[in-house]
Formats: sequence, C-alpha cells, structure tokens
Amino acid sequence: MVQTIYRGWALFGAVLITQIVADLALVVLVRRQPVAFRLALVALLCALGALAIFFLWTYPANLATNNWTEIPVDWQAWRRQWEYSHAAAAVVQLVGFCALTLSVLLTRR
Repeated sequence: MVQTIYRGWALFGAVLITQIVADLALVVLVRRQPVAFRLALVALLCALGALAIFFLWTYPANLATNNWTEIPVDWQAWRRQWEYSHAAAAVVQLVGFCALTLSVLLTRR
C-alpha cells in the first residue's frame, strides 16, 4: 500500500532528459574555452552515468520486486543493489552538479 505513493515517478525521467540536453548545449557553447568545456563535459558524462546506473542496477531491482510490491526469495540482495545504486547515482550527480557549476562560473563572455 505504501508503494502507491511512488506512482508516477517514472515521469521524472523527463527532468533527466532535460538535464542531458542542457548539459550538451553547454558543452557546445563553451567548446572553445578548454577549462569550461572539460567541466561541462564532465557534467554531461555524470548525467549519462547516473542514467546508466539506474538502468543497470536500480531498474532491474524494481522489475524483480514489481516495484517493491512483491518479495522475491533473494529480496535482501535486490534491496542492497537498489540502495547502493541510488547512493552511487547521487554521488555521480553531485560530482556532475559541481562540475556544471564550475563550468558556468569559469565561462568567459
């Protein structure tokens, strides 16, 4: 019953797609500024990396547990995978956000 509060969270994927497009736009805009370009590229790669983490580890755990409405025999392993994948994605997103912020701050007009 509690899991119903997560209904619709898949729509949040639109925000991640927007993030990737915006990061890519920044990479293109600062391509002639080496430091800002590298930092923007790191931000883009981190966004893509977080998405990869989701599809490689989080999503399979969601499928195996039917979005945590069913308890498979090895649910503890799935739970551990789900938790660590969220933590890893958060760290990757934080690194990307820091790189993005520095890129914008170091961009020359």
